[in-house]
Amino acid sequence: MNLELYNIINNMSFWGVINTIIYIYISFGLLPTLEIFTKVKISFINYLIWYIWSFAYSIYVLYIILKKKRNTRVEKVTYNWFMVGGYGSYKDMFVLSELEPLYEYALLGIIILIPVANSMSYKQKFQAVLYKIAIFHIIATMMLMNWTDLIVNYEFSDVDLEIK
Repeated sequence: MNLELYNIINNMSFWGVINTIIYIYISFGLLPTLEIFTKVKISFINYLIWYIWSFAYSIYVLYIILKKKRNTRVEKVTYNWFMVGGYGSYKDMFVLSELEPLYEYALLGIIILIPVANSMSYKQKFQAVLYKIAIFHIIATMMLMNWTDLIVNYEFSDVDLEIK
């Protein structure tokens, strides 16, 4: 196990380390930061759901990184996001979300779980969810857009690219 951990750390690119740090912050530091600096009251249930989701996904990511052969696009994109990093890994994540609906629903589920305000009516909460979904799709379109001919490009950068 120590040798495998050494290989993971040794094979990570600089941008892979940056993505991992971003992931750790969002998974385990975002909710406390929101509660402290924006004074949004976050319920225990919200914390519980968020941390169970984060912990389970972290185990899944470790499983994928330690796996010798990655067969699916989800596994390849996840591996590249944490190990290779860079703009291409974000682009691949959005391409995958457009091609694999369950992956998109998982990403949107994470975004929807982030609280926005203390006291809101149900109508305002519903509007906030719709705003989050719209922003997600606008960002995806902007990242996937081929700006020379204004057509969205659904091709992966190079998902088979893995650091040896």
